[in-house]
Amino acid sequence: MTHQTDVDVLIVGAGPTGLTLACLLAQYGVSFKVIEKNRGITERSKALGVQARTLELFEQLGLAQKAVDLGHPAKGLDLMVNGKRKVNIDLQIYGKGMTEYPYILILEQSKTESLLLEKLQSLGRDVDWQTELVDLQQHASFVTASVSHYEKIDTIKARYLIAADGARSTIRTLLRLPFEGGTYENRFLLADVALEGPIHREHITVCSSREGFAGFFPMVGEGRFRVIGMLPDHVSEKADQDFELMKSEIRAQSKLNVQISDPRWISAYKIHHRNVVSFREQRCFFAGDAAHVHSPAGAQGMNTGIQDAFNLAWKLWFVTSGWAHDKLLDTYHEERFPVARALIRTTDRVFGFVTNRGGFVSWLRLKMMPLVLRLLLKNEDFRKNAFAKISQIAIRYRKSSLTEQNFLSEGMLRAGDRFCHPSPDGFFHAFVVGCPEAQESVAALLERYFRGQVHVHTLNKRLDTSTILQSFGIFKDGLILVRPDGYVGYCAEGLDMSALPRYLDRYFIPEDYRAQKEQGGKEAFPFESFI
Repeated sequence: MTHQTDVDVLIVGAGPTGLTLACLLAQYGVSFKVIEKNRGITERSKALGVQARTLELFEQLGLAQKAVDLGHPAKGLDLMVNGKRKVNIDLQIYGKGMTEYPYILILEQSKTESLLLEKLQSLGRDVDWQTELVDLQQHASFVTASVSHYEKIDTIKARYLIAADGARSTIRTLLRLPFEGGTYENRFLLADVALEGPIHREHITVCSSREGFAGFFPMVGEGRFRVIGMLPDHVSEKADQDFELMKSEIRAQSKLNVQISDPRWISAYKIHHRNVVSFREQRCFFAGDAAHVHSPAGAQGMNTGIQDAFNLAWKLWFVTSGWAHDKLLDTYHEERFPVARALIRTTDRVFGFVTNRGGFVSWLRLKMMPLVLRLLLKNEDFRKNAFAKISQIAIRYRKSSLTEQNFLSEGMLRAGDRFCHPSPDGFFHAFVVGCPEAQESVAALLERYFRGQVHVHTLNKRLDTSTILQSFGIFKDGLILVRPDGYVGYCAEGLDMSALPRYLDRYFIPEDYRAQKEQGGKEAFPFESFI
């Protein structure tokens, strides 16, 4: 006899993406269940780099400082050509003033997952381990999932289902959704080792030569590094069992006299670059590797999945709480799909350039690229833009239908951009400048839509606007509304009390909406009394 469980959200997969989403939903008080076919979190290091934007978002879970304490900051990037250092990038200088985390934090995925699992358990929730989704059916208002646990089949009925089950997603297969893209021809090797040699302990080092490329990533532990390189075409499929071959290939491709020993993990693999065509399929959503996979260039993959979770979590919270229309969830695909596609295109080009051993491309990579980079890095704007891209603090949603700016901005920032003061804390934040009566009207309006989930900050026109509103091009009365995931949703010069309700009504449901509807009142603009 099967047992049925009813929840608002079923999360399939307890990797970094699924665990992040579970922690956020637990904090928001959403009814959910998370299942994972494996016995526990990964024991392997896997993804290493945690970017600045992820650490900013981790502050919402109280995990940023814990991650920093566990990890090892890579404060620079070194580019070496034929064994000689050609370019040095100081991330701390380039990212100064842009974030509290001007570096790439090297933290093994196993430790990231451990932090997230401990957080989830501290919230009174856990993962259903060794539980595998085997079938699903989508209905108009819910999904039924058949899950197997020790050969027993149970049914879970959920309003929404989240596919965070990795690159070989069962959900994507069951729904027969294409995973568009391809596979790189080259095979690659990876190992976590002890290493001695001319490698900076606090820098990520990338080496190029005619033989290929090699990368060195400092890990926690004295003298330990992650090393990656290319495998020759003639090498057998069992290359991940040949430590001597790995050592010789790394030395040959890096042109460095490095001493490698004590391997804790060796793997040979091919790299894919693919994405699902839609991040939403009726009541199912795709996140992390189930939605997009790409080359490891720039340490972007795990971070992108975690940020998928932050984008989706608050929207699920508002919809399942009855505070927003279901169409709010459509903005998840609208906002995150372009990010994934742009990332795949960028990493594809970078990885193709780095691994191409053709004569002309090799000449460009080995001779011209160091010269061009040194020239470009003298330009402060280029340095800041490069850091912003790598750290993912440059991600923005300016073209989203959830974003509105009612004036032509001359400021550096616009609606849709990241807002980092304060860091995301799971609430809406409104920054308001205007007369006391207008400020009170805005606060009352926002409270009726967001029900205690908004913090309203009234700013002094003379003291505060230069640091906050003027960065958005607002030089008099105005409003900035920041979403729970730390992005600006609405930006207005002046307090137009007809424009703001129209924006809010697009996706959100005011507190007295149902009462007004039952009484035959207007539904579209319930706050005309403020105009």
